[in-house]
Amino acid sequence: MTSKSSVSISTIIVESAVKNSIKLRGTSSNGEAKIYLGSTNQKFDDFFNHFDDSNLYKLDKDNLKEFLLSLKIEYAYQVLQQYKGVSLQYWEQKYQELLSYKESDLRFRVKDFSSRQRFYIRSTDPIFSEFVRSITLPHLTKMVIERHFEEKESRFIYTFKFFLNEEFPRTKPLEEDFEKQETVGRNIIFWGAPGTGKSHKVDQLYPSNKIRVTFHPEYSYYDFVGVYRPVPVYKKTDQSLLESDLREFARGEPLLDYRFHPGPFTLALEQAFSDLTQVYTLVIEEINRANVAAVFGDLFQLLDREDGGDSAYPVFNAEIARYLRQNQQVVANLQTKGIDILKTDQIIIPRNLNIVATMNSADQAVFVMDSAFKRRWDFEYVPIDFDDCEHREAPVPYAGRVVAWKDFAQTINSFLAEQGIREDKHIGPYFMKKDQVSDPTMIASKLLFYLWDDVLAHKRSVLFCVKTFGELVEKYKNGEEVFLLSFPYQQEGVST
Repeated sequence: MTSKSSVSISTIIVESAVKNSIKLRGTSSNGEAKIYLGSTNQKFDDFFNHFDDSNLYKLDKDNLKEFLLSLKIEYAYQVLQQYKGVSLQYWEQKYQELLSYKESDLRFRVKDFSSRQRFYIRSTDPIFSEFVRSITLPHLTKMVIERHFEEKESRFIYTFKFFLNEEFPRTKPLEEDFEKQETVGRNIIFWGAPGTGKSHKVDQLYPSNKIRVTFHPEYSYYDFVGVYRPVPVYKKTDQSLLESDLREFARGEPLLDYRFHPGPFTLALEQAFSDLTQVYTLVIEEINRANVAAVFGDLFQLLDREDGGDSAYPVFNAEIARYLRQNQQVVANLQTKGIDILKTDQIIIPRNLNIVATMNSADQAVFVMDSAFKRRWDFEYVPIDFDDCEHREAPVPYAGRVVAWKDFAQTINSFLAEQGIREDKHIGPYFMKKDQVSDPTMIASKLLFYLWDDVLAHKRSVLFCVKTFGELVEKYKNGEEVFLLSFPYQQEGVST
């Protein structure tokens, strides 16, 4: 290969070009497999040789190794800026994934995806649309495209390389980041339509040191905090005791004692106070399916936090205090907060304990939260985004043909929006699991039932061309049309 026509262009990777898992927290823009290079003009088209079919586009494996190691070193920075799915383990997984690729795996196709005023390039090949977009942290990544002319094959070769953006603000010490950012606890509720990946998002943001609980209509304060339960104890005696089958009972005279069994809130509190240098998280799934005012009781006052993250106002709780006194490390760490739990029943939520919840406001069996309770939480809406759904292209059988899951759901969602149906009743990408999407029985019993019974219970005729749910299921399974909609089919003649 010669260096004839050797030239390069570069750009900084931005939020819209990457996978949702590595965007900054709080970012809601939709990522696409396209990269913005600049304003539309002839120079980009010339640089890419008018996207001639002879062009070869590839990645440099050695460069990617170095880049991933650089990102791992920059982990302290990532903690400070709170990228969504970033961790040391994440980079290690990506590095091992890279090592598994052969050189031939690193080649991909590139297309012009420009508009009138903006020049984009795009690749839908997995090595680029999946792998590259999962490692190029926005703002921190600089992409350089090097062009060389290969005389032997008479073609241009474009090598995509990635580097840390040296002009971006540098890392602060990890200890300082942890002190200022990671230990400032949050009360936050992630809410959205069913199947948007709320629980998955929580696991990405809070990958370790967490206790998970699911609320339901019968969930109570005592389930959450703890309850006294009977425990068998045995009194030594000189008398002989017999079992019902007349065998000797050697343990002694049986008696009952009552002991405190801590609930998830108390356990999370104990963990957090046991080690103030680690961040812990209490995850509450389906928070609005229980009467939260009754479940939290006076503990909801602890949700008021100071700027540093500790509870602004302590509450008195004899049961929790009595349980925490058994842990000497907890006692010592509470004293650093000005609370001598050996002399008082006061408790607080420490700055290193997050309380994170999920909520689907479209659920029918839900309890209304009062304004005083909601005021103590941050709310983050999780939008319907098929971009990062692994099975978005999975085939959905319908009327003897096949529709991609993404197109099937989004066509229905668009119709629901036109009918004035709230977005929190639309269909999220994870409403159906990967192994369910192509199963007519699962589509009928889960998706069609949801639309029929929950979403359109009072105006089913606007979407369906059937009169009863039984008829709906039977016709769908027989490969007949049941929707008053047109779908973008993938192919013809596929049997359901």
